[in-house]
Formats: sequence, C-alpha cells, structure tokens
Amino acid sequence: MQTYRIAEVLVPMRKEPSHKSEMINEIIFGEPIKIIEKNKDWLYVNCIEYEYFGFIPTITRLEEISPNKDEKFYFLQKQSEKITINNGEPINLVAGSRLYSNQINNDFFKPAKNQITVDDIINAGMLYLNAPYRWGGRSGFGIDCSGFVQMAYMLNNLILPRDAYQQATIGETISFVSESKIGDLAFFENENGDIIHVGLILNNNEIIHSSGRVKIDILDHEGIFNKELKAYTHKLKTIKRINIDSLRRCC
Repeated sequence: MQTYRIAEVLVPMRKEPSHKSEMINEIIFGEPIKIIEKNKDWLYVNCIEYEYFGFIPTITRLEEISPNKDEKFYFLQKQSEKITINNGEPINLVAGSRLYSNQINNDFFKPAKNQITVDDIINAGMLYLNAPYRWGGRSGFGIDCSGFVQMAYMLNNLILPRDAYQQATIGETISFVSESKIGDLAFFENENGDIIHVGLILNNNEIIHSSGRVKIDILDHEGIFNKELKAYTHKLKTIKRINIDSLRRCC
C-alpha cells in the first residue's frame, strides 16, 4: 500500500462512507496516510502514525511519499498562518501542519526537537487555549478532548493514540491527585465506568482540557470543578504519567 501526505488544510475523517456520517477525526496538512480501499467517492485510510481508520473523500488532494526519501519536516507552531508553498497560492494552515525543508522558510515552523520536556508539551497545549470544542476535531477551529492532548504531544513530534480510552492504556498509573505532576494525563469516566474525557494536569491543582472550549479548571480527587459553573463536571477515573522517551516519533 502506497503512503501519501494530506495536501489539504484539514480533511474530515468519517466513521462511514457518507458525508452524513459522524466525523471521528481530522487529518492535518502533511500528515501521512495509507489507502486501504478505494471506490468512486471514498477512500478507506489509515492514519499510520497512530493507527486510526476511517473514510475520506476520494477527491482529497494527496501527495505521494517516496519510500526511499528521508525528509526533514517542520511543524507549524501557530494556530493559523497564511503560507505560500513552492511559489503557489497562499493557504491558511493550522497548528500541526507539516512542511518540508524544500517547501518553506518561515519562523513559525520549527524542526522536531530531539530532547522534549514536559514544559514543551504544556506550551503546545496552551496554543489551543479557548479553541472551541468539536467532536473529532484536531485544530484551533475546533478540537475534542483527546485530540487536544494528542496534538500537544504531536507538535513535539511525539505520538499518542487518538482516543481517550486508548491513551489511558499507556503510562504509569498515579494513585492520588496529590502525587500528580505537571504534564500527567487525567482521565474521567461516565456512569458506566467508561473513559470519556482526558486533560493535561497543570500546577496548582489545575487542568487544561477541551470541554465546551479549551480551558483551565480545578482538579481534585473527585474530578474537574468548573470555575464558571461552580460545580463538578467530570468524575476522575485515573491518572497516568507518560514516559516521554518511550513514545514513538512522528514519521
């Protein structure tokens, strides 16, 4: 199966081959995919870095990736920036878009670092502060809770799974909120005990997460206390500490 890069700003990935189907993910400019199946209107694809499958329109612009070419890529570190690629028409790319060394000369694109710190991840997450919530979203135009956490890592060239329940399968379990550290992931459950939400723990008993919008709330042993509503909105399930050095890097 040939590997391609997305050549659109954002591509909605659907659960089923229909524009009416639920959007389960967004694929960002430059992100690699493999085509599993193809028909007249839809491609069934795999987001190969984090093994996520769904349908995108056949008319999506793609760029074939040469299997023998090792290219250095750069991530856009700004929510929206008008970029001219290869002397073409300017396009507005979103944070996390990837361009390669022969395509761009722009200060908002940063090469992937070798040594990543927790502060790097938190700073990337802060880029999305006040972005609206959108189911399946992964950009400043709209982002869901697990997409937010995933992008905070991906902007630092680190791969996390796409969904919250998948993210909860990795890392070291932390027993108490009082033992948590900045950068730990907090997961939250519904009435059936299923994981339905995730956020990044900050200092001073705070958490940044996407719920309504990306915002900072209070975290304690019960869960998330919404400052505006003055009420608990999410019940704490577990806390995980991720070993950054154990994570795979982006393609």
